Amino acid sequence: MIGRRASLALACAGVLLLALAGAPKRQDSQVVLDEYVRAMGSLAMPTASICNYSISQAGPVQIEQQHLLYRQGDLVRDTLLSSQGIPLHAKSIVIAHRADRYAIDRLAPTLHDYEVLFLSAHKVGANFEYRYQATALAPASRFSITGFTIASGRFLPSAIAFTSSGDGADGHGAILYHAAGRYWVPYEVYVTGSIHGKPANERITWSNCRFPHSLPETTFRVPRPLPSATLPPI
Repeated sequence: MIGRRASLALACAGVLLLALAGAPKRQDSQVVLDEYVRAMGSLAMPTASICNYSISQAGPVQIEQQHLLYRQGDLVRDTLLSSQGIPLHAKSIVIAHRADRYAIDRLAPTLHDYEVLFLSAHKVGANFEYRYQATALAPASRFSITGFTIASGRFLPSAIAFTSSGDGADGHGAILYHAAGRYWVPYEVYVTGSIHGKPANERITWSNCRFPHSLPETTFRVPRPLPSATLPPI
């Protein structure tokens, strides 16, 4: 009986040791920054994407919109699907050149442009998240990052906090990121602030994103209206 109890205790101890060995460990904040620089240096970015996105704004102007966006580089096809909760039968389509201002390779702070101060670390699921304060080394007139959070595992930003001002509007908010296959993409942006002194807030969310290798050229052509049927005069 004693032998069986000892064997059971050893087996339990072995399971515990394996669990502890596989458990994530908190890392030094500078090591995390080093991993972050390496991860950004080897970052894969999609060549093309198709995403649904929604915009909700409350304040002097009330906006509720659903869109479908095709993107290849800076070329976009933006289709308005619904407005103020009402589906549009005649879809509004805009074709334009527009940089993806929320793309992680465009927005993530670099250690050359920001002074970074470690704030805290906390466990989220199976990984740790590391929070840093960011101070721009050169003053920014309209947009500045104030902090960011690095998610262990891929060591890329899961959140980037910012302040923004200009054209009678100012506010602060954050862009949230997650993994979509091999890519690291935004899934939510929220801003709280004011427009001409009146309180306002805005939220953008992305969903159902796909990343084809490329999109056909016809994607970025404005569709021609069908000819109207007419009867000959009587």
